Amino acid sequence: MLTITRIPASPEEPDAVRAQMRQVFSDPLVLDGDADLRSVLPDTGSVPGTWVTAGRASAEEGVTVYVHHGGYSFSNPPMERIMAYRLSKATCRPAFAVDYRLAPAQ
Repeated sequence: MLTITRIPASPEEPDAVRAQMRQVFSDPLVLDGDADLRSVLPDTGSVPGTWVTAGRASAEEGVTVYVHHGGYSFSNPPMERIMAYRLSKATCRPAFAVDYRLAPAQ
């Protein structure tokens, strides 16, 4: 079970937040065995990302689009796939985890 830890920080502490986030996510994150990473739709309009389907989720009723938290300053692709998996499982629809570019480091 993943435990979420709140990291108190002011806007002036982005490097400290990144370091603590790397520590929180230092253990390898693994998708459940019924996760399927095959594309569901043939075209995403050139939007980069990863499809994640949990179990028997079907695109017949639609799909879920997941845009990760962290703004443009932090990304954790393994965690984003797990979140997309959980959304897929909860909605019984495939989830598309959007992969967007991070802002340049200052």
